[in-house]
Amino acid sequence: MSKATYLKVTNLLTEAVQASNMHLEQYKILCSCRLLEILSAISTDISETVIPTHKNMTAQKVQEILDFIHHEYANHLTSESISEQFGMNFDYLNRIFKANTGITIFDYLCSIRLNHAKDMLMAGNKKLFEIAVQTGFRDEYYFSRVFHKKTGMTPRQFAKR
Repeated sequence: MSKATYLKVTNLLTEAVQASNMHLEQYKILCSCRLLEILSAISTDISETVIPTHKNMTAQKVQEILDFIHHEYANHLTSESISEQFGMNFDYLNRIFKANTGITIFDYLCSIRLNHAKDMLMAGNKKLFEIAVQTGFRDEYYFSRVFHKKTGMTPRQFAKR
C-alpha cells in the first residue's frame, strides 16, 4: 500500500472510530460510509500498483516474445511451440506483437535469423549449410531462397562484397 493511501485509510478509520465513540447522530451510517471510502482507497491503490494494466501486460508479453526469439532463433519454432511456450493462442500473440512492433512474429524471427546469418557470412569461416542450420533454417536451399528474397542477393553474393 502506498504511503498516501495508508495515511488516507488511517484518517478515515480515525473519523469512523471518533463518530462511533461519540455516538453522533446516525454514526452507523457515517461509519459505513468511511468503511466504503477505505475499501475504495485500498482497491484503487491495489489496481494502480499491484495489478498491471492491460497495456503493461501486453508490453510485457511482447518483450517476453522478443526475448524468447532472441534466445531460441536457432531452433525450429512453430506457431504451436510459441503458443505452448506462452500458454496463449498464437493468433492473439501475433496480433499484439504486430500491434506493438509493426511486424509479425515470424517476420521478426526471420529478420533475427538473417542478421545472424549476415554476421556469419561476413566472418567467412563457415559453410553455407552450417550457417543455415545454426540460424534456424531447415536447409541451405531454403535459407538461400529466403536470404535472396529479403536482401535481393544470394548469401554468396553478400559474402563476396
